[in-house]
Amino acid sequence: MYRVARNRMTDFLRKEQTAARYERHAQVAADVPDHSDPEVFADGEITDAELRMMFACCDPALTPSSQIALILKILGGLTITEIASALLAREEAVRKRVLRARRRLAKKGDIMLPKGIDLEERLGSVQHALYLLFNEGYCSSHPDGLIRRELCHEAIRLARMLADHPNTGTPASWALLALLYFHLARFESRVDDEGKMVLLEDQDRGRWDSTAISEGFRCLERSAVGERMTRFHLESAIAARHCSAPSIQDTDWGAILELYDDLVTLTESPIHRLNQAVAVGQVQGPERGLEAVRGLGDESRYAGYLWYHAVKADLNLRLGSWQAAAEGFETALGLTDSPAERALIIRKLTLCRNHEEEKHG
Repeated sequence: MYRVARNRMTDFLRKEQTAARYERHAQVAADVPDHSDPEVFADGEITDAELRMMFACCDPALTPSSQIALILKILGGLTITEIASALLAREEAVRKRVLRARRRLAKKGDIMLPKGIDLEERLGSVQHALYLLFNEGYCSSHPDGLIRRELCHEAIRLARMLADHPNTGTPASWALLALLYFHLARFESRVDDEGKMVLLEDQDRGRWDSTAISEGFRCLERSAVGERMTRFHLESAIAARHCSAPSIQDTDWGAILELYDDLVTLTESPIHRLNQAVAVGQVQGPERGLEAVRGLGDESRYAGYLWYHAVKADLNLRLGSWQAAAEGFETALGLTDSPAERALIIRKLTLCRNHEEEKHG
């Protein structure tokens, strides 16, 4: 416990140094000095204490969803509300899931920190947890701001360690790292000077970080080995299409739709299906996009997901269905406390109401 605590403290100091380095130099690929004690760990083991504990949380006695929820709660520091939003689950269900996972590990007693083949068997859950941790930082529901940079930088630091490690540096790990860099590149353009959220179509692409994009493509190239296609390969390929397009109009939406088709087939994720509907709207028009949204099935599954309502409303907006669009934006507005998200939704809602007033003269 002393050794883990000592390394946890050095990891904290390292994260502070990394955050400062990002702020001063915007060097997304900067190397982080290794302060771990080489005598503590055997060859082939993960030397970062936080990353080791993530693998420890992925005990085979727990379900993958419980493993991920436990990582996000204990090591990621996310709230139950944030975890429920990330997993598209009810808060009470997530709370019970985390509680059961803690009790099961406590009952088991000695939690062995994995090494060797055990690392590979738990890798998928750790990758998914880092992906969700970055997502919460990238599009945060936290009232203090849309972007929580410390979460994103920490997710990238740990994902980099996964990719560089001989036992966990799989093609999927490199694809995950590529995806995070592509998203990181758009940080500066996602929020305007007033703290309002800026959608992809309105972002100043001249502010995108070319260094992060180059690093993303380098990692994507490293991932292109073997025969297994993972969700991270497909998602990073989609992000790469966006990062290489000079404008929203010049984006290869046909290729992106094909990638989402493959992604939905692979994961059957409701979020990926929603994004697929967005791509349909771009390729085939808003009416077909709205049909795709209606074809998602049980709407109650998306009831608490603000972007479902925002996407549906935006498609209605493009069709000129102002009242339906306004109703959707009102629902979305009630699902977020983020000032940046609220400002964006209110702007859209005001547009709808103004058109409705003009219509009724």
